[in-house]
Amino acid sequence: MVIFLCWFVKLVLKIYLFGVVFIVEYDDDVYACTAEYDNYKGIAITSSAMMEIPGLLILTIISVKLMLTLTWIHSSRRREMLGIQTPPRRRHLTDSRNLRRRLHGYKVLVVVATVSYITMPSLTLHVILST
Repeated sequence: MVIFLCWFVKLVLKIYLFGVVFIVEYDDDVYACTAEYDNYKGIAITSSAMMEIPGLLILTIISVKLMLTLTWIHSSRRREMLGIQTPPRRRHLTDSRNLRRRLHGYKVLVVVATVSYITMPSLTLHVILST
């Protein structure tokens, strides 16, 4: 939910601050989809959504995987503290170093994906609008 809210706020800010929704490169030329007129804003929002939905889905899947890993770690730690006996598992699933390494990888991936997904179009707009 937070990811979709950030994406929507980014889209609205791009339209109202820059007047440009997304940028397409084709045959070494740069084309910008603009939303200068009110009757084109719906088309601009729809086309921008179609361009950005794949990245949004990847970011959402990564975030859900991170949340599931955190939930699994929390429940396993809770079981350990309560002394609940669980059937023996394979060693690589309960190795704490492996879990920490995997969790750190997920966190870094989510941070990098979020920062690049939100800032890169704005940086591209700044470069194109300044030239």
